Amino acid sequence: MKKILSVLLAAALMLGTAVIVNSDTPSSWAQAEVNAGIAEGLVPADLQKDYTSPVTRGSVALMFINLLEKSSGKAVGTIMEEKNVSPDPSAFSDTSDPAVLAANALGIINGTGSGKFSPDGTLKRAQIAAIINRVARVMGIDTEGYSHDFTDITGNYSWAGTELGWPVHAGVINGVGNNKFNPGGDLTAEQAILITYRAFTAFASYSKLTNPDPAARVIIFGVDGAGDFFKDADTPRIDGIFADGAVTHQAKAAEPSYSGVNWGSILHGSDAAVHRLNNSSDTPFPMKTSVPSFFRVVRDAFPEAEMASIVHWSIVNAGLLEDAEAINIHKDTGNDAEVCDKVIEYLDSHDPKLLYMHFDNIDEAGHNSGYGSPSYLGELTVIDSYIGRIYDKLKEKGMLEDSVLILTPDHGGTYVTNDDGSSSGSHGGSSPEELTCMVAVTGKGVRKGEFGDMPLKDIASIVLYALGVEQPSGYTSMVPSGVFEGVEAGTRPVYTGVHNTRFDHEGEDTPEADSGRYITDLFPAEDIISYMTLDGAVKNEAGKARASGKGTIEYSEGYYGSSAGVFDGGYILSGYQPDTSSFSVSLWILIRPVGENGPIMTNQYWYRYKYVEGGTGITLALRDSSVRASIGVQYSVDGGEIDEEWVCPLPDDYREGWVHTVIIADRENGRIGLAVDFGDIRWFRIPDEYRDDAFSGNVHGLLFGTDVTAANLKNPVEYDDIIIFGKALSQADIDTLAGYYQVK
Repeated sequence: MKKILSVLLAAALMLGTAVIVNSDTPSSWAQAEVNAGIAEGLVPADLQKDYTSPVTRGSVALMFINLLEKSSGKAVGTIMEEKNVSPDPSAFSDTSDPAVLAANALGIINGTGSGKFSPDGTLKRAQIAAIINRVARVMGIDTEGYSHDFTDITGNYSWAGTELGWPVHAGVINGVGNNKFNPGGDLTAEQAILITYRAFTAFASYSKLTNPDPAARVIIFGVDGAGDFFKDADTPRIDGIFADGAVTHQAKAAEPSYSGVNWGSILHGSDAAVHRLNNSSDTPFPMKTSVPSFFRVVRDAFPEAEMASIVHWSIVNAGLLEDAEAINIHKDTGNDAEVCDKVIEYLDSHDPKLLYMHFDNIDEAGHNSGYGSPSYLGELTVIDSYIGRIYDKLKEKGMLEDSVLILTPDHGGTYVTNDDGSSSGSHGGSSPEELTCMVAVTGKGVRKGEFGDMPLKDIASIVLYALGVEQPSGYTSMVPSGVFEGVEAGTRPVYTGVHNTRFDHEGEDTPEADSGRYITDLFPAEDIISYMTLDGAVKNEAGKARASGKGTIEYSEGYYGSSAGVFDGGYILSGYQPDTSSFSVSLWILIRPVGENGPIMTNQYWYRYKYVEGGTGITLALRDSSVRASIGVQYSVDGGEIDEEWVCPLPDDYREGWVHTVIIADRENGRIGLAVDFGDIRWFRIPDEYRDDAFSGNVHGLLFGTDVTAANLKNPVEYDDIIIFGKALSQADIDTLAGYYQVK
């Protein structure tokens, strides 16, 4: 049977690795992923043209066979033999395509009734989601138990209800907003290709590495700011505890080398661009995410297990982890000595499956006297004694033999000699002293000896492997070679959620003028002050104000059109200066991992040491899980406090993609409005003392990417499609914007 099938498929399968042979090119938003799918051998030559035309059911069958083969590493004939199935030449009266017959035999593609396959019928959104789900099942991925909130999976598409959960969870395909999926929506060729490519990367992210003899518990000693300085300090207890374990001096912190970024990567098995945690993250990590903390993953695997996080730095428990009640873990805080005492007290009456502790005095010593300074190394010796006491308690309680112990910092730091002869230090940069760290692992199943380099996010995989728990599909961490006996590193998983925009916006070029869908086709031209698409440049595409870019501005994949603006030292001069008239600003933002949250838009001074006396200004800024609007007068004489601010929460899953934000200054009615993701406008009253003030700020007008000091900020967002309106937008206007961006 295998030989017969090979003959049937031979000519078709050879097409899977063909290159583009025609002049057709994908849309700019899809080009990178379409080309990646072609490079992986997923896309038959017949699909490498007419990218924007509806795609037929028959034309994609071979692509799904390619997906199965490339993802599994097996020929489809071998897979069919393993499943004990074979193609039925008489299955359909309207096609004998071997790819269709093979996919049908494996349960991947069904017919349309009455013995028909309808190869010329247009492929629908529900159909491709179901096909991807079935390919996953053939590969052995458990797709059961994943739910969705779509309200339109009814009527002729009721059959798709159980097929959508996993593809949506894995970031392969999403809804279209307002709890809708649009199951009967047609797919273009480029959409089908990029969805298939995303499925390919999602399959690759499923690590099948399992521990046949897991540990009973994992204990993590987190030492903030220790870098690779253990080797320079007097740490007899640490040396003894990990003498028979696996150690590397080549672990690398994530950039920027801030604590929130790196503890976030360690706890969530992902890069900073994915978890988007920072030093200001002070509200619980969302429950709706593809990168849960390993605490939550272990909770799901062991519903009754005891777990604890006892830390010095309160941000860990407040914002880097999920809500304690939601995942049922014990949280506590204290200084380093108190952390030690509280851990010992906890161990007296609990046997945790997972225990994480965090010491912070060493990082404070690094800031105060320099990383690697004598006082810094002395503080590391003190922490060594705390770790020794906790180890002794574990030994006393009989918890060592079947445990895995992990020692990890989050970053290192620099040593600077100051002008007065004193020394100090810092971190947040990319120097070897800041990024290079020591990681040590010992205990059940751990190999003795040095191992190679690893990113700190791999700690998450080490934790989960030690406990015998499969890691989530969103993780891009893996178990490094040389940590556990007989375990070699596999292929690092690929994260697909960055493409998983929250409105399932598969992308398209920015509408052109006179297209019927241009911005001035929806809003009167006289209402638009500025429209900046940021498609590779800063300029006003429509309106009156002259926008310009200053400093370093880079461009990445945007929400709409070809790109978005990334500002690291650069910024936009919008050319618009608010006065006493109403105005509104609409923009897309993608939250970035930075050490501090800062202004998204402002004409005020942000840094207090830079304050000078000025007029009333307006700012749109980012908090950990919200955006805020503020107005007021800021100056250096009395500290420069913000006079009034109003907060609008971001959605629970905002870290997974682009967020749309609108700020409205409705001067006629004396109110400020905020709207997120085209939801209802939240209105806030302007205090009487500011009702008649011009919101002219400090001279420069509205800026994006910095404050009026033009300081070299680590800006907290990427931007796309900035529109400034010369009026207060209404709720109907917000709905019109949603239609423009095709999210409702």
